Amino acid sequence: MAETGEWIVVLAVWIIPVFILIGAAWARPDRTAGLLIAYVANLWLIHWPGAGIQALPWMNSLSPVETMAGFQLSLLGVWAFTAGGLILAPMALNLVESGRRVSHAAAAVRRPSARTPGLYLALGVLAFLALPIVAAVIPGVAAVGSGVALLVVVGLALKAWMAYHNGRTARMLQWLAAGAVLPLLTLISRGFVGFGAAAFISLAALTLVYVRPRWRLVAGVLVVGYVGFSFYVTYMRDRGAIRSVVWGGGAVAERLSTLSTLATDFEWFDPTDLTHLRRIDARLNQNFLVGASVAHMEAGLAHPAVGETLWTAAVAAIPRAIWPDKPAAGGSGDLVTRFTGIPFAEGTSVGIGQVMEFYVNFGVPGVAVGFLLFGLALGVIDTVAGARLWRGDWEGYAVVLVVGLATIQPGGSMVEVVASAFGGLVGVLVINRLALPAILRYLEPGAASAGVSAPAPGEGT
Repeated sequence: MAETGEWIVVLAVWIIPVFILIGAAWARPDRTAGLLIAYVANLWLIHWPGAGIQALPWMNSLSPVETMAGFQLSLLGVWAFTAGGLILAPMALNLVESGRRVSHAAAAVRRPSARTPGLYLALGVLAFLALPIVAAVIPGVAAVGSGVALLVVVGLALKAWMAYHNGRTARMLQWLAAGAVLPLLTLISRGFVGFGAAAFISLAALTLVYVRPRWRLVAGVLVVGYVGFSFYVTYMRDRGAIRSVVWGGGAVAERLSTLSTLATDFEWFDPTDLTHLRRIDARLNQNFLVGASVAHMEAGLAHPAVGETLWTAAVAAIPRAIWPDKPAAGGSGDLVTRFTGIPFAEGTSVGIGQVMEFYVNFGVPGVAVGFLLFGLALGVIDTVAGARLWRGDWEGYAVVLVVGLATIQPGGSMVEVVASAFGGLVGVLVINRLALPAILRYLEPGAASAGVSAPAPGEGT
């Protein structure tokens, strides 16, 4: 069993890549959109807190061995991901461009329409609200709808960008506050808080890249983080009642009434409260499942997938209209039970996560290589998105950013990642080509696109 000192060491080593990524982004904010930070922040959320509470002497965990084994694999993953994003991605871009890179300062600066962020936000909200209805009528559009719904994050990110670079910091904070409502929106409409929380974390990461002064930023992150954990432990207390109403088709008024207890009986997170720690251990400790898969496979109770799940993910982007019998299926399915031996109640959603999925395919080398390549891919996307943002190419930024945001599912399967990314790409391309121009022509008849110019690198930061 690991001692407190051992936990502190691995926790500290795990967090170093987070600071490396933030430092690299602050050094060259025009070279990133914040996607690498967004991914690692979401990965941190499902691995680090569950391990962090193990270091508390009063925790007395029921599964310290499995948690340590899983956390060590996630530690390997986060370091490999950082190397892929910060070392391999720039090398790949340099090879592709073969010295023909145009500096951001010299690139043509466009004047995007100031209406574009608001339109993306509205279209994203519309897609989110309409998705359950449309998906039930037209099979196969769920991935596209989920990708288009990510335009909510794109719209909020651009709104915050505009406000900050126009010297309206208070307005920027209002847009970030609007993003903080996303967990409540997904909770009241779907019964899940994780999707909205991941979207808000990603929005915050996209913003912290360029905001100054940074000491206020750090203070704000700490405050928001504490409030977030407090909201989480309170939500976990009432999750059963909330889902009963939401999944039972309760009216909006009934859902709001049930949710009101979150505010009227709010619990501030207390690290000395074992009840709060157990709630974190229950859903923010993906390490236990990863460690359980290690033990299960080492005991010979499950055979390695040897690329099976990754092949399934590779064909996930092919529409069923073209390949009706393709093997891909959304979600992690029974993969977690298959590789851990742990049964779950019918209807329970348990994500396999990238750490476990890479491990069950190719073991420890699979985790290292898988995250290295994953970091490479997202690093390229991140750099391209950042370049388009700073040039004022907001439509191009939206396309690339949606693909990047769709990949930020560290607790999901690679099938979900690929399907969401491809669906989002198709959906946003259609919107940019058809819907957005038509709406702008209606709103701005006979007028050239108006709005603020994208600032030159370093301006306003």
